[in-house]
Amino acid sequence: MTTVTTQRTRPAAARHPAVRTMWIGVALAVLATVAPLVDLVTTGTIEGHVREAYPNWGDDLVGADTTAITVGLLVLGALGLAGWAVSIWATARSRRWARGLASTLFVLGAVVVLFLLTAPAGPYDRMVPVGIGLITALPCVAGLVTVAQLWQRSVPG
Repeated sequence: MTTVTTQRTRPAAARHPAVRTMWIGVALAVLATVAPLVDLVTTGTIEGHVREAYPNWGDDLVGADTTAITVGLLVLGALGLAGWAVSIWATARSRRWARGLASTLFVLGAVVVLFLLTAPAGPYDRMVPVGIGLITALPCVAGLVTVAQLWQRSVPG
């Protein structure tokens, strides 16, 4: 008697190199999303950023603005994670629009990060402290590599 074993292979699209890079992007996006929370309970970089911009504010106003910046970064991180999830799904399923979606999300993410790192906002010299902003920019590196991989070769299908 012989036994036949079948090996399950992943679809060709799921083996696309961009999918692996997208998972790295997810990990970097999780890091970027969690970083403001870690900062809130440890180093207080965002709080120091607010105190520097508003030296005459009391603790309650500094806390409120610190919370607003932190929540804003969390929302952006959650939106980024959703974008990665849809991009992975589209690429793994060989959707024709996967390239366009990933390219559009990369451009949007890069513009938002550049804005956070460079744009003054009232008395702030930039929206977020440089360290937090650079951590927030990490998923954009994976996004750039992803877009290059997607345009380099067609999505298998």
